[in-house]
Amino acid sequence: MDDKSNKKQGERKRRKPGPLDHFAEIGGELKKWRDSAGAQEDSKGRIVTPGGANSTFQDLLHISASINSTLNLQELLRKIVDSVIRVTDCDRGFLMLRNEKGDLTFAIARSKDEKDLDEKCFEISQTIARETADTGEPVVVDSVQNHETYRDQESIVDLEIKAAYGLPLKFEDRLVGVIYVDSNRISQRLTDTDLSIIRSFGAQAAVAIENAKKHGELEHSVQDLKKQLAGQFDFSGIIGRSKALQEVIDTIKRIAPVSSNVLIQGESGTGKELVARAIHHNSHRKDKVFYPINCAAIPESLLESALFGHLKGSFTGADADRKGAFETANGGTIFLDEVAEIPRSVQAKLLRVLQDGEIQRIGSDATINVDVRIIAATNKNLMKEVREGKFRDDVYYRLNVVPIRMPPLRERPADIILLSEHFLERYSKLNDKKRPILTSEAKKRLLNYNWPGNVRVLENLMERIVALHEEGKIIDAPEVEKLLGIEGAGKAVLEKSSLKEILDAYESQFIRKTLMTNSWNVTKAAQVLGISRQVLHNKIRKYNLSAEG
Repeated sequence: MDDKSNKKQGERKRRKPGPLDHFAEIGGELKKWRDSAGAQEDSKGRIVTPGGANSTFQDLLHISASINSTLNLQELLRKIVDSVIRVTDCDRGFLMLRNEKGDLTFAIARSKDEKDLDEKCFEISQTIARETADTGEPVVVDSVQNHETYRDQESIVDLEIKAAYGLPLKFEDRLVGVIYVDSNRISQRLTDTDLSIIRSFGAQAAVAIENAKKHGELEHSVQDLKKQLAGQFDFSGIIGRSKALQEVIDTIKRIAPVSSNVLIQGESGTGKELVARAIHHNSHRKDKVFYPINCAAIPESLLESALFGHLKGSFTGADADRKGAFETANGGTIFLDEVAEIPRSVQAKLLRVLQDGEIQRIGSDATINVDVRIIAATNKNLMKEVREGKFRDDVYYRLNVVPIRMPPLRERPADIILLSEHFLERYSKLNDKKRPILTSEAKKRLLNYNWPGNVRVLENLMERIVALHEEGKIIDAPEVEKLLGIEGAGKAVLEKSSLKEILDAYESQFIRKTLMTNSWNVTKAAQVLGISRQVLHNKIRKYNLSAEG
């Protein structure tokens, strides 16, 4: 034999036995038992033994299939104990598992008729179980009454136990648990072959238990992940202790279980979509679709199709049938953000959904029924829009079944520092950095700021603090002012001669800062400022603002 062969043979000798080795081991023991007992296959392929010998072989085949048929730990433990009781012809048994600390803890107890038993029924079994665990070998007490250790114990006499066995469950030389069974009848004594087979079964059972544990841990991890994802949209995602915000949360709790339409009004950046998601997540529709659609971001000519869908060929560019938002959200919730931007021509079709739960795709006469909860939001005074003839009153009243007003951040001073710390913590973790520290003066500056962009701007500020500064940096007031773009702004504004000039100068500086913060994205900046894109374009021209300076 060459050196390479010797090396491979040595590696095989040193390798620890794995799960497949345990299956091979039990297979070998079964073959030896079959040969020694003269077992043969009958006409139906079943293994039989001459003269009606015991059915250990058939039982173990059944056991092998049984314990590998489930990954539910509790169900598996029942199958294992029931199987050992049946194979040993005992009356009852229990199983203890080793915990992370190395202690044996009660897992399950069973009777011969496959019923659960109470742990207190096994006063003596724990002693045998611990001996089994300590030695790592089966403990066989064929005649308890003749055994020096157990024959005088009161429980032995009371229960009239005649035989007891302990079986270790070992996986890769590590004790997983112990099985104990006993009987108050004199049954056939286990042979060396029987014990060898049962020992191999113990190894197989240990593998099955480890697999079931890992499956349980995976299931637990999946559930934890679901809870974490759900937590993004439950009440824990709405940060604040202020009375104004708590009133919003109380409203969400009351209305989430029903299907009434909701109208959320508030300035840009106050968290209207977060509230809409919280309502959906806490409703009976939470397992269905939540479909957000920004009505201001879709061109007027395409909005009707986006909401209600269209048929192929119904207009130029309609090269295929398309479902709209309401069909897609059927059974769930649709969130109509910036609902005030829906043109009156489309509002008529929206009214039909609100009244009758029916839609029609563009180009179709067919009516489609939908079951959708509608949550709408706007940063405008929608009642004012109704008075000015810009928004239909019938649509308004059907949307405004449950009104929610989102308070601006300036009305929630008690939440400003809480939110700041929350965002600093979040973005520090995302970037694997030590969290910056705000000084008391920096916090005062945050409290004194008017926050025209509300929580969105505050979050943006905290993210920039984390991104631009080294880990654990102390952030003082001047740094906050610089990042907010208000450094020296007050003096420059007050140097103007008239109130109009002062207001124009402040507005110009604030619009420039908002545009810079949003990378000169006019749509985003308009949302933060709470004005339309057209109004913002007009002001950019008025103040001659540009990205170049």
